Amino acid sequence: MLPEAAARLTNQKAEFEANCLNATLIWHLPDFKIFVTRWQEFGDMLDENFTKVSPDEALHFGDIIAISHTGLRHQFMHAMIYINPDYVWHKNSMFLDDPWTFEPFDQALKYWNKQLENRIVVSVHRKKVPHPR
Repeated sequence: MLPEAAARLTNQKAEFEANCLNATLIWHLPDFKIFVTRWQEFGDMLDENFTKVSPDEALHFGDIIAISHTGLRHQFMHAMIYINPDYVWHKNSMFLDDPWTFEPFDQALKYWNKQLENRIVVSVHRKKVPHPR
């Protein structure tokens, strides 16, 4: 069910240089290195490799759910992978002891709503399908 890189990381202690933005890119881009991915680079990678999903479209397994603050729309605070209506996969903190894991979707959103005082912007991004040549 999981891409190889994500399966290898799940329930493992995090690499020192990893963060949630990096984890979601590794899901789709297995050759992407494990390191702290800055929000600017994350945004560039989304633009280059993903399409933004409109709010009325159904979510698909593997979609990236990105969270930003209403006042900082393009400054991503968190990202996770959509599994199904109940669960997401993510690296939920920068602490070494916190692994990449599955978490209830509503619990992850509740945490970020609290952190950002209910001023979150949620965007969904889907991996671009390469065009045959």
